[in-house]
Amino acid sequence: MTTIFRRKTLFIFIYPLLAIVGAISMNVLASNLPTMVFLLLVAIGIVYISAREMSSLSYSIVIYALSVSLLWHNSLVSNHLWGDDVQSEYYFASQVLTNAHWVSSIANDFNSVLSIVMLAPMYSLVVGLNLVQTFKIVYPALYSLVPVGLFYIFRKQTNERIAFLAVCYFMSAFPFYADMLQVARQQIAELFLMLLLVIGTTVAKSSARTIVMLLAAIGLVVSHYSTAYFYIFVVVLAYFIITVRKSSMAVTGKSGQPYDRATPKGGRRWSLPNGTDLLEPYLILFLGICAFLWVSFAALGLAFGTLVVSARNIIANVASVFSKIGTVQGITAVTSPQPFAENITRYLTILMLALAVVGLVGVMYGRNRMKIRGDYLAMSSVALVVAGASFVLPYFAASLQIDRVYNLSLIFLAPFAIIGFLTLIGFVQGLLPTGTGFHWPIRRSYAAAGILIATFLLFNSGFFYVLANETPSSFTTVSLNSQNDPPIFNNQEYTGAAWLVQYAAADNHTFADENRQLLFSDFTNQLTDPVSVLTSFSSIPSGSYVFLGTYNIESSSVLVGTSRLSINPTSEYLNSEKVTVDNNLIFSSGATSIFFTIRVSSP
Repeated sequence: MTTIFRRKTLFIFIYPLLAIVGAISMNVLASNLPTMVFLLLVAIGIVYISAREMSSLSYSIVIYALSVSLLWHNSLVSNHLWGDDVQSEYYFASQVLTNAHWVSSIANDFNSVLSIVMLAPMYSLVVGLNLVQTFKIVYPALYSLVPVGLFYIFRKQTNERIAFLAVCYFMSAFPFYADMLQVARQQIAELFLMLLLVIGTTVAKSSARTIVMLLAAIGLVVSHYSTAYFYIFVVVLAYFIITVRKSSMAVTGKSGQPYDRATPKGGRRWSLPNGTDLLEPYLILFLGICAFLWVSFAALGLAFGTLVVSARNIIANVASVFSKIGTVQGITAVTSPQPFAENITRYLTILMLALAVVGLVGVMYGRNRMKIRGDYLAMSSVALVVAGASFVLPYFAASLQIDRVYNLSLIFLAPFAIIGFLTLIGFVQGLLPTGTGFHWPIRRSYAAAGILIATFLLFNSGFFYVLANETPSSFTTVSLNSQNDPPIFNNQEYTGAAWLVQYAAADNHTFADENRQLLFSDFTNQLTDPVSVLTSFSSIPSGSYVFLGTYNIESSSVLVGTSRLSINPTSEYLNSEKVTVDNNLIFSSGATSIFFTIRVSSP
């Protein structure tokens, strides 16, 4: 075992090096070949390790190396930050360093989360890196602890090989290494969420355990409101499920022992496994009070107001779910036409969630002799409902962002997908007539699961998109392909944006298309000094500034319409001549142009 551990340890640390080399190659040479090799080797490594037994320590080292590699292979692309929320996160963290203190009175959700305004400046000062490097290097290194913690949570309730495969599934889904890099505060929030779960499931009850769980709950609340809301919703509903089930078992005389399925007339019914420490009433109440107090005072009620508005929209439109099918972000994501490889990715995502349903139902009804805790089973059931609601409820996924909900749901559902896959293999074996001589060792089942996860990774990461010469509709492949206009900005664009922020007249408004508008979040508070997204050419009044970036100039097009993050996005690329003709060019660097509008004709 020691020899295997050493060999695996030396072998696995090649991955972070390959990830760094791949990102440098993309930045300097615009070549994705090293990254393609890296992703293929990661897939091979998952299959290889899934067919072999290792110690828990070896697994955890492998998982951390794979995790940080997958995150760095995307985060290190470009010398600047790329993505959505991380631009505003950078601005408010930089304000703390500039002012040498936190101005808590600024009313903005980004300014009221300590994972941004405290943690990022602290790490920048202590480690000696600038904020861009902190978000690109340090935060992914911290977030890589989440899969390691999940491994120990899953291992406690299943076994080491299922736990490893489940964590690989969690890491292979594109939100892990694409969306999470754009939401630094959620990375830290999930770290505290993992800490809550790992202590609650693996550590015996004690006063020290209670104190640490309460501190982790505080850390979750002050790191990211949406993640805290998600967890509170999950634990409250799970507590309700546990309470109702206990009452039902008391009436029917069930013992409540783990997986005691005997019934007077035979058959299988769902009984309740032991273990409800994660749903202690004091912990749920403490979480709720902390969230209310922090949002009310530190966030000045903004986040709570957003939650109320979102909930009102969801409730008001539940009855009209079928008539407003076009407003459902999840259904749109599944049914909209996409290229071949992206369609395969979509079907694989649905397949993995379907396997999670099979595994969850199988555990509930005793088809699998696992050690799943009662609280975790109930929380996973709620997480499945939340994931399903993202697909069928108008405004639900758009309010929380479906990719982020997907990522959070997999924290609970990932092991059930592997259990479901193994259950189906066992079911198929059971259908074969006895005496056929066919025997499928469990080692092969784990290897088959590893092949499925590896294939899932290669599609999610964009590996097969490159082979099929397809341009994906999302930004999951920034390390492989920049042809789909991802929110990645070069030095000239930063220079142009900084010049405009400094010299633009206060009375004149600034417009940019959706992707370029994100760039200005690095320089200004978008609540008080907004740069508007181009919703139409006719919306640009005379005497306004229009910012065009490199993609706009090279393609002679601008992204016009409602935001892709809105309820029903309708953006499209239109010819930029509507802006460039008959208007004054006041700034040009070859890769950036800024126009002062005299008039803009409608399309």
